[in-house]
Amino acid sequence: MRATLLTLFTALTPLIATADTMTWRVATVVSTQEAGETVRRGVAIFSNGEPATLTLRLRPTAPPSQGKMPFSIRTIYRFEDGSTFTVSGRGIAAMAAEGVPLTSETQIEGGFVDGTGRFSGIEGTVVLKSRSGLDRSAPGVLGDQFSSAEATYSLKR
Repeated sequence: MRATLLTLFTALTPLIATADTMTWRVATVVSTQEAGETVRRGVAIFSNGEPATLTLRLRPTAPPSQGKMPFSIRTIYRFEDGSTFTVSGRGIAAMAAEGVPLTSETQIEGGFVDGTGRFSGIEGTVVLKSRSGLDRSAPGVLGDQFSSAEATYSLKR
């Protein structure tokens, strides 16, 4: 009986996913704004030095109210080897009385919804802290929005 349990455990061990973490920074600019959707494009640099390009789609989920607007995002990260992962999340942006987003830090919470290549089967949570409204013409500023992200994830094989 013990040998059978040990054999079963050993056979299933590769299927057990362990949680890991990754962090990255993002710089983006607005690419298009139409039909209630803002598309931002940019680059992410991961803590291991690996770059990825990204496309972020932002949609309001309700009209602005009391200086705040809830929104959802869906971001696809693309790596040099062709692998991708997609993050979906929600946040609340600070808004001026005229409906213009204010320069402030926004926290976005979400998770992985898809992955291809080496990220196939990715699951986990992601927290992004974004600062928007940056002056793109200032020396050293690569975009009008800068974010830092941290993820806890596992890969199911």
